[in-house]
Parts: sequence; structure tokens; C-alpha cells
Amino acid sequence: MTEGVINIHGAEYTLIAKRIQDFREKYPTWSIRTKMLTVSERGVLFRARILDDTGRLVSEGHAQEKWSQKGINAVSAIENCETSSVGRALAFLGFGGHTMASAEEVANSVEQQKRIEANHRLMAHMNAVRDMFPSIHAIKAGIAEGDLQSAKEAWDELTEDEKRALWVAPTKGGIFTTEEREVIKSSEFRNARAA
Repeated sequence: MTEGVINIHGAEYTLIAKRIQDFREKYPTWSIRTKMLTVSERGVLFRARILDDTGRLVSEGHAQEKWSQKGINAVSAIENCETSSVGRALAFLGFGGHTMASAEEVANSVEQQKRIEANHRLMAHMNAVRDMFPSIHAIKAGIAEGDLQSAKEAWDELTEDEKRALWVAPTKGGIFTTEEREVIKSSEFRNARAA
């Protein structure tokens, strides 16, 4: 693997630091100029320009980042945005391999997608809890009272999609405790039959 290039999901992405290094080696007298165009409660927008040694604009790139509670944008959204704009300007100039996105941008995008999917899963879970609360109550009560037959009967009334929506770990906001989930996965529960 080439230094400064990483593989994400089978594609190679060049780190922005590597793009800058390659740029400086090829054009030591050219300059990179960045400017924060906007900053608001929603996020930040940057522009990067590449100028040749006469001051002529040869490439330009923009980047936008939103503030977040997690990840790089929780502490360094401005820096991250500025770096991304430079990476894009350099990519337009031909630095960065076959992709416009930098390794940092792709990694950030993958992380954001994971958070979006987790949020969607939690929303589906909460909707399922709301819609199936009587069944959930019957399952929990049956397990608590040692009446696996009643709990299993209530569980079996759920569709596979409903079961999947409810099957969220308690550490992720799930309705069933770790102990209840262990009971539901047990052979005793699977083999329980209504009287």
C-alpha cells in the first residue's frame, strides 16, 4: 500500500496531507489560500483556492460541515471543513488519485451513515414499542413471573419484522433487558407451549 493512501470498502483514497505534500513537491512556489465563507448555528462553509506563482487562480474547492455531538465535528468542525476544502481544490488540480473525496471525507461519511442508520433503527424500535406495548407487557410479565408459556404466546403473535424492530440491545435504547433477551433466546423459551 502506498504511504498516505488508505483503502475504504475496496477503494483507495488519498489522505489530504499526502495531497498537500505532493502539491508542494510539484509546485513549491504556488500557494493555497483558504477562507471561511459562512459560520452559523448549523455549520461552517470554507473555500480553498490554489494560485500559481503569478497569483492566477488554477483550482478551487468548497466544503461544508455541520456541527455534531460526536466525531471530529464535535471539536474541530472548522478545521475539518478547511482541510476538506483544500483536499477538494487539490483533487480538481489532479492530486488525489482517481477520486474527488479524500480518505478523511469518506471515513466521515461512513461514520455519519452509521449514525443515521442507528437513529433510523432506534426510531423504528420506538414506533414498534408504541404499537406493540400490550404484547411487550405480556412478554415482560410472563418472563418476570416465570410463565414462559404466556410470554412465548405473546412473542409468537408478533411478526418477524416486529420482532426485528424490537430486538435492540438495552445499551442502545432497547425495551427488553439483557436478562429478558437471554430468556427469549433460550431453548426453554423456544420450546414453551401454551397450555
